[in-house]
Parts: sequence; structure tokens; C-alpha cells
Amino acid sequence: MKKGLMRGLAGIMAAFCAIFFVAATYAHERAAFINTRLGTTSVELVETSDNPEDSYRWKSEFTSLSDLYAEKTALAAQISAEGSVLLKNNGALPLTPGSETVTLWGHNSIFTSLGGMIGSSAIAAEGQETANFMSALASHGLMFN
Repeated sequence: MKKGLMRGLAGIMAAFCAIFFVAATYAHERAAFINTRLGTTSVELVETSDNPEDSYRWKSEFTSLSDLYAEKTALAAQISAEGSVLLKNNGALPLTPGSETVTLWGHNSIFTSLGGMIGSSAIAAEGQETANFMSALASHGLMFN
């Protein structure tokens, strides 16, 4: 009798959870409609300063667009310098097609993602092929480990 009661309660709880998750998903997707009908809002603007104009604008630390571009260029150079590795070439480069093998590391070295894999970067146009690093190296006769 106790087993039957526990199974029944477990079944009721499982059904309740399923109904709850479906209802929560439905309510979340239609939050704007529900808020409009109830006359409520799920967003509230809170003023934190004496000047209300400051709440609506983001103030840049740069005084001009040219200052922003100069800082962007300096940051890009710093990131490039920190992330680049210069190897001493002891006759290893250029690679000889057919006699050298290369190893590609990382998912993006084989499956490059341009633009976040959306839109035209994810699907080739009719009659075109998408290129990646691996196919480019293979087209020049290099083999892979």
C-alpha cells in the first residue's frame, strides 16, 4: 500500500513539474502580452543621480572619435603582440608539399566561424564551396597528422 502511495505521489509530482515548466516557458515567451493585459511591467528605471539625463546616456572616456580609433589601434597592436609567436626559421619554412605533415589544433582551425555561423557565413551560395584552413592547406598539397 505504501509503495502504491509513493508511486502515485511521484506520478503527480512529475505531472506537476511538467505542467509548471510548460507554463513557465509560455509565460516567459509572452511576458510583454501578459504585462500589457495586467497593466504591469517587468522593467523599472531607478534613478541613481540628481541629474536624470545621466541615466539615459553612456559617457565615453574618449573626447573624440580620433582618440577612440587611436586607442583601438593601440589595443589591437598590444593584443597582436601578446598573441603572436615568431619562430626562428631553420629551413623549415616554406613547407614542401607532399613531404611535410601539419597538425591543426583547435576546432576553429578546421571549422572556421565567420560572423558567428549565421547568415551567409554558414551556408555557401549555390555553386560555391565554403573554404576553411584545412581545405586551403590540402589544396596546396600538404598532408595532416
